[in-house]
Amino acid sequence: MYSEIIVTDTREELVQYPNQQWKHVVLYTVLNQTRFGYIPLHWHKALQFIYVIEGALDVAMSELNVPLKQGEGLFINSNTVHEITEQDHDTKFYCWNIETYRSI
Repeated sequence: MYSEIIVTDTREELVQYPNQQWKHVVLYTVLNQTRFGYIPLHWHKALQFIYVIEGALDVAMSELNVPLKQGEGLFINSNTVHEITEQDHDTKFYCWNIETYRSI
């Protein structure tokens, strides 16, 4: 499942969850088919796990750049500003967003 990300003026991504009781979603993304051809600088409340299915990409976080290739993954902590760009054309990856807390 893939849908365009919704980003506010503060660069917060508003993650769309199909189930409000357990807020998590697995998104399938072909990076060059996104609106800008990459995932622009953003952050979200969710913990995120990225797993590269095909190709290679770069995840930029603060002053750190993490290259990932097919078969590799990366956890991104909640509230971490990051951007995802591809190294290889037609890079495909899964993105699992998990909201790790809930308001009472």
